[in-house]
Amino acid sequence: MHAFVLVHSPLVGPYTWEPVAGVLRGRGYEVALPHLTNSETDGRPYWEQHVEAIAQAVSTLSPGQTLVLAG
Repeated sequence: MHAFVLVHSPLVGPYTWEPVAGVLRGRGYEVALPHLTNSETDGRPYWEQHVEAIAQAVSTLSPGQTLVLAG
């Protein structure tokens, strides 16, 4: 089975993918919606913060699935 990781633009929030996530969940798919943030106090470049957010979201999905990444 497939699981979907829906990555929003850094300029908007994860809610932009919510309608798509609802349809996919209604069809029985697992969906992760990472929330990308840009914390200036973090000290890391924004892209590293985004990668961590995506990795955390992926870790919530059931193992062994084929991931579909949409951005």
